[in-house]
Amino acid sequence: MIVASEQIYTVSELTTLIKEHLEESFSLVHIEGEISNFRVPSSGHFYFTLKDEKSQIRIVMFRMYNRLLQFKPENGIRVILKGRVTVYEPRGEYQIVAEWMEPAGRGSFREAFDRLKEKLQQEGLFDDSRKKKIPFLPGKIAIVTSPTGAAVKDILNILKRRFANVEVTIYPTRVQGAEAAREITDAIAVCNERNRDDVIIVTRGGGSIEDLWPFNEEIVARALAASSIPTISAVGHEIDFTISDFVADLRAATPSAAAEMVIESEETLLRTLASLSARLTSRMSFKLEKERNRIYQLFESKAAFVPINRIRKSEQQMDDLEFRLKETLRSHFQGRRERLLHHRHVLHSVNLPARVQTRKKEYELYRHQFMSGIGPFLNKHVHRLEILKNRLHDLNPERLLEKGYAICRSPRGKVIKSAAEVRIKENVNVTLHHGLIFCTIYNKDEGQLTVENSTFGKGRRNHEQKTDEV
Repeated sequence: MIVASEQIYTVSELTTLIKEHLEESFSLVHIEGEISNFRVPSSGHFYFTLKDEKSQIRIVMFRMYNRLLQFKPENGIRVILKGRVTVYEPRGEYQIVAEWMEPAGRGSFREAFDRLKEKLQQEGLFDDSRKKKIPFLPGKIAIVTSPTGAAVKDILNILKRRFANVEVTIYPTRVQGAEAAREITDAIAVCNERNRDDVIIVTRGGGSIEDLWPFNEEIVARALAASSIPTISAVGHEIDFTISDFVADLRAATPSAAAEMVIESEETLLRTLASLSARLTSRMSFKLEKERNRIYQLFESKAAFVPINRIRKSEQQMDDLEFRLKETLRSHFQGRRERLLHHRHVLHSVNLPARVQTRKKEYELYRHQFMSGIGPFLNKHVHRLEILKNRLHDLNPERLLEKGYAICRSPRGKVIKSAAEVRIKENVNVTLHHGLIFCTIYNKDEGQLTVENSTFGKGRRNHEQKTDEV
C-alpha cells in the first residue's frame, strides 16, 4: 500500500538521482581487472567488461583517450585503468568512463626500465661517440631472433628482394620469457667469437611490455655495448622503445625497416656506378677541351706575326692533334664501357663487395696509366709548338731592322727593291728599327737614291736633309 505523502519518482528521475550521487561519491577511481567482451565499433570507441573472480563492471573508453594507448587491449589481459563512475541512463546501468589504462604490473616494469636507462646513460653506453658505423655494403649479416617469428620472415623477404647475393646467418633464440635474455646475450657473444659477420641485427615483432622485456635486460644491453661488430636493434613497432634501442649502434623502427637500412638495393648501386662513370667521362672531356683551348689561345696570340702559310700549317697540325686525342679518348672510354656492361651482366653471380674493391683498384691503375700517357703526349706537342714559334720569330723580317737595315716602300705600300722602280719628285716611306722616314726623291742613279724634305715618324721633329742614302 502506498501512502499519499510519500514521493513517487519516475524512472528517469530516479536514474538521474542515482547518477548524481554516484558521480559525486566516486569522481575518479583506479580499478584493476581482466578484460572480456572487448569490441570496437566504427566510431573507434572501446567497449568491454572488466571482471574479477566475483564481479564485473562495464567500461567505455572514448576514442580521444584510447588513441593514446601504447598497447593493444585484448580479451584476457589484466589491466589497471583510471576513470569516472557514471550511469548510462538509457539502460539504467552504471559504468566507468576510462581515461587512462595500462597492463597490470606495468608500473613496476616502467620503474625498472627508467632505473636501468639512467644507470647505463650515466656510464656513457648511449653516447654517439662510442657507436660504430654500419658498413655501407655488408657481405654477411647475422640475425639474432626467433627462427619462427614474423620478424625474421619479413627481413629475409626484403633482403632477397633488395640484394639476393648477401649472405644471412640466423642465430636462433627465444625472444620472450625468462630464458630469452640469456639466449640473446649468448648469441651476440657467439657472433663476435666467430668474427665472420659484418653486422648483427637483434630483432623481434611487436608485443606487450612483458613480451619485449628481454630486450630491456641489463645483460643484453651490455652484450650489445661490448660487441666489436656493428649492431642494429629492431624490436617491436615504431612506438616501442627498449634499452637495446639506446645501446645498439643503430635503431630501426621495425624489423622491415632494419632490412631496408642495412643494405642498399642492387638497382640503386648499379645506378650509382653508372652515374660515377658518366661523371668521370664528363670531367675528362672538360679537362681535355680546356687544355685544347689553352693551347689554341697560346697559338693565336702569336699568329698575327706569322705568315699565312705557316699559320695554316699549324692549324692543320692542331686539327690532327685534336682528332688523335678524340680517337684515343673514344677508344679508351669504349673499352671502359664494354667492361662496365660485362661487369653489370655478371653482377648477380659474384660477391659484390670483393668485386667493387677489385674494380676500384683497376680504376686507379687505369687512371694512373691514362694520366701518365696523356701528360707526356701534351708536353711533346707543346714543345713542338714552342720550336715552331721560335723558328718563325727568327724569320720575322723585322729582325733585320735591328741590325741597321731599312725597308723602302712606295706610298701604296709596295716594297722598293730597285732605283728604277721610283720617279723623280715621288714620295717614299722608309721603315727603320725605330720609326719611319717620309722622303721625296729629287735625284737617282744606279745603286743610290737622293731624297729631300725628310720627315721622321713616331713623334720626331721635321727637318731638312739634303742626301739620304738607302
